[in-house]
Amino acid sequence: MKDLHDIYRLAHENTPLVFLAPMAGYTDAAMRQISHEFGGVPLAYTEMVNAYACVRDDPKTWCLLETLPGECPVVAHIFGSDPSIMAEAARKIEATGRFAGIDVNAGCPAPRVMHDGAGATLLKDPQRLHDILSAIVHTVRLPVSVKTRLGPAPGTVMVLENLAAAEEAGVSAFAVHGRFTSQGHTGEVHYDILAEVKAKARIPVLGNGNVISPATGRLMFTETGVDAVLVARGAIGNPWMLRDLLEALTQPLTPPSQEELTPTGKRPQRELNEFRRIIHRHGELQEELLRLRFQSSPDMTKEERDEALVTAFRPHLFCYLRGIYGSHPAKRKLMTCTNAREMYEIIDECLRMEAASRQF
Repeated sequence: MKDLHDIYRLAHENTPLVFLAPMAGYTDAAMRQISHEFGGVPLAYTEMVNAYACVRDDPKTWCLLETLPGECPVVAHIFGSDPSIMAEAARKIEATGRFAGIDVNAGCPAPRVMHDGAGATLLKDPQRLHDILSAIVHTVRLPVSVKTRLGPAPGTVMVLENLAAAEEAGVSAFAVHGRFTSQGHTGEVHYDILAEVKAKARIPVLGNGNVISPATGRLMFTETGVDAVLVARGAIGNPWMLRDLLEALTQPLTPPSQEELTPTGKRPQRELNEFRRIIHRHGELQEELLRLRFQSSPDMTKEERDEALVTAFRPHLFCYLRGIYGSHPAKRKLMTCTNAREMYEIIDECLRMEAASRQF
């Protein structure tokens, strides 16, 4: 399924959909592809990209937009506050022919983003959000969407005004993180407000926030009626969660029990050969992505490329190894590791310790 309009059309046909949310520092092409291959997601977003840097052709920024052959449809996720700059960035991204859509960030609570009037700052200015979205919609042929939040803080709900602004601008989908800016990425998800947004929207609504397990994913659907959920941190080092959620959604959609929602502190045990295979496959994809990024740096030594691979893959590995017996010493070793061969030896040693622990 390559046409993003087809994906959104499915959303209006009461087909529960699960997408990989944009996450700075994580949703590069390697993570998107592993989430597609082993998690089954039909759509994924890039990391957050600065529109101004994109227009200036900053090499590091365009590296964030690198894609791998065979990826699922990918949406470019951009941030900024100037309508003309945002539209020009979208035009340049569309011209690559590698993306299925353009998504505007109107919800990032990071001070460095909000300081320039972008991200969650746009929540307080529906007119500017409308102007940005309208400028992009009138510049590109790709579907345009926006990812936002409920409002600046509890007591100041702005999401309905922003929904109206987005619909008037002509966007194709409206994603909402069910928390306020002041909450960051913690605290209560306000399902009641999300349900109100869904009830009033004329376009597909995508729900985001605390979807960290199949149970919380089902909760998002049953409590809000959203057309799709965006999974963020629950998918880091855990493509199985995406697959398990999608499988759960093939059954009649019922609210999860309180027992299912109660955190246990443990992840489900996975078969270790598959666990090893997926980690190695993710590492292969990370290496393939870095080869594309290093094409402009032909003078890099093998040692430098090796170290870059370990550095890029390390945050994902820490999440893969969470809850695995022997993960603490493995993580300490990975912190000083600069060699790919040594990195895989550390992983294999950790998995041998896990296998031995399961015999008792």
